[in-house]
Amino acid sequence: MFFDLGPAAIGEKTRFMVGQTYRVLVLYGGDSAERAVSLESGSAVAAALAEAGHDVRLLDPAHEDLWEYDFAEFDVVFPMLHGAFGEDGGVQEILRRRGMPFVGSDAKASALAFHKSRAKDVWRRVGLPTPRSVLLDPEATPRDVAAKVRGLRPPLVVKPDAQGSSIGVAVGVRPETMTPAIERAREAWPWVLIEEFVSGDEWTVALFECEPFPAIRIRPGSRFYDYHAKYVSDRTVFDVAPTDVPREIQQHLQRLAVDAAESLGVRGISRVDLRVVRPGSPWLLEVVTIPGMAAHSLVPMAARAAGWSLAELCDRAVREALRRCL
Repeated sequence: MFFDLGPAAIGEKTRFMVGQTYRVLVLYGGDSAERAVSLESGSAVAAALAEAGHDVRLLDPAHEDLWEYDFAEFDVVFPMLHGAFGEDGGVQEILRRRGMPFVGSDAKASALAFHKSRAKDVWRRVGLPTPRSVLLDPEATPRDVAAKVRGLRPPLVVKPDAQGSSIGVAVGVRPETMTPAIERAREAWPWVLIEEFVSGDEWTVALFECEPFPAIRIRPGSRFYDYHAKYVSDRTVFDVAPTDVPREIQQHLQRLAVDAAESLGVRGISRVDLRVVRPGSPWLLEVVTIPGMAAHSLVPMAARAAGWSLAELCDRAVREALRRCL
């Protein structure tokens, strides 16, 4: 089940009112640092839902107050807001209080996953592997930093505790370059996470309702899978269910991804990022509760490998959101 996930493998729970179409409001854009990516993802989701037969409208919350917005003409909301407000539980809490069904994780799970240090705390408590790390508060002085990172083995990764798309991330940091790396991270978020760098291959596992699609190995053209490698470079290679990696290892990655997402209470469409030091030795990096959904994004890529079109994936996400409201 974990490796050969196909449209029938999810089961009947997502077949809510098959054939019935709905009025869907897709939220995209916003004013976070990931606005451009969100606009692209939201447009792709809207087109996919229209292809599935739904009545779709796009709304940019950067220009509308969702507390005052009239949702009466819609059956369900599909948030595609990357970054702050979209993935930190903000929009989810508004929709809950407004009584609107919505696709994806609730506010609590979203906040847990968005704040990487909180997610890592949960994983450590339940015994899931994640690199050792420390969290710096906004007032941490150079002396505080030196004391905190003393127990970590360089090279290190310095990143905003809450941010996506590799914004503000510095990899391979050593003590002499720590201060500028922290300053760059704080430009994106005041709290900074510093963790041990784990060498090895980058992998990701896309999930739908905590069921895994085929795992993807990521081979960036540059040394690290940073913002440029994700959105600009044409040299990054994505190996979906690579044949040179044993099936058992990929199944292990899928099971770990499921455990990571379930431990945070994640639902809907999500993505779990990992690094694999050697065969069978993976480390959890983060869970993304609203992953990119453009045609070239990782989740649609994994879904296609399992026989799902983007239209089918988005359609099922809408039906599952409505089913939960019964």
